[in-house]
Amino acid sequence: MKVTEKVPEKVTEIDVTIELPYLPPAQPNAGYQGNNLNVIRAKIRQIKAQFRKDVTARLVEAGWVEGTPPFQQGTVLVTFWLPTRGRRDHDNLVAAMKPIFDALHPDEDHPDGVLMDDNLGVIGIPFYNYDVRPGLTRTIVEIWDTSPERLL
Repeated sequence: MKVTEKVPEKVTEIDVTIELPYLPPAQPNAGYQGNNLNVIRAKIRQIKAQFRKDVTARLVEAGWVEGTPPFQQGTVLVTFWLPTRGRRDHDNLVAAMKPIFDALHPDEDHPDGVLMDDNLGVIGIPFYNYDVRPGLTRTIVEIWDTSPERLL
């Protein structure tokens, strides 16, 4: 299924596109730093804070105005530009997207976001694609606003 088959016909344009000049990093796990949970939690907080800052800056560059109400529902396409044809596990790239998705919706410390949340009820299961672009690395996130009120 193509992403455009999931986007209702009335929605003809991508509403938000952000381009990150990197692939999402692997997330710390229980084997990280000798299983010290405090170190793991601190590293995760640091990663989330950095992505929040970076994604917010990229949203503003893309024309998103802070204070704009978030989309109640959205369809998301993530495209990874890979610099080589080397083997990669898709599940690692998908799992590494968590801090990026978290940065796209409001939370207690950040009232602004482009999506109401990143749960299944709001974005369903995102679409993923990749392209090999020698020497280039990117993560491109495209979001269509598919909120019911927009489709009336």
